[in-house]
Amino acid sequence: MSDAYYCFNGAQAYLEAEARAQDATLRQFLLEKYKSYQKYNEQFPKIWHIRDARGVVPLDVCREYSQFEQTVASHEDPIYCIVVMIPCDYLWYWLAHQCAPAEKGNLYAPWIEANDDPEPAYALGNFLESYRKGGGAIDEEKALEIYTQAMTYERENFRAAAALSP
Repeated sequence: MSDAYYCFNGAQAYLEAEARAQDATLRQFLLEKYKSYQKYNEQFPKIWHIRDARGVVPLDVCREYSQFEQTVASHEDPIYCIVVMIPCDYLWYWLAHQCAPAEKGNLYAPWIEANDDPEPAYALGNFLESYRKGGGAIDEEKALEIYTQAMTYERENFRAAAALSP
């Protein structure tokens, strides 16, 4: 359910950053990421049998993480929207790969199958590196701060969820 909440809000983060991006390539990349999140946002209610993410009550840390991403996307240079999303994309792949192949009947099978592909994570990292090499301005200290905070939220999100497990 945290994933549903996260993606519902993550789509808006990409859209906000896209609307402010001056670089056409960055704008297009952010728009494509928004569309991919929207596609998932249309699918997950069927998978989880809920109306939409507005009905999901996230853990406090998930809400804080989502708000952090939203703040980065709406207040920092749009390139940092990619920086803040990288930890999640890499972790999704890693987790899905650890669980793959999904056994028949596994409740999480659609998520595992959809995320057992490193390409989306690599696309973020490769775009960021190409942007930087192409002369795009990135404050490495700021990027590292944003990335580190996102990684911390990832860890704390899982720690909080594990604390709820019986």
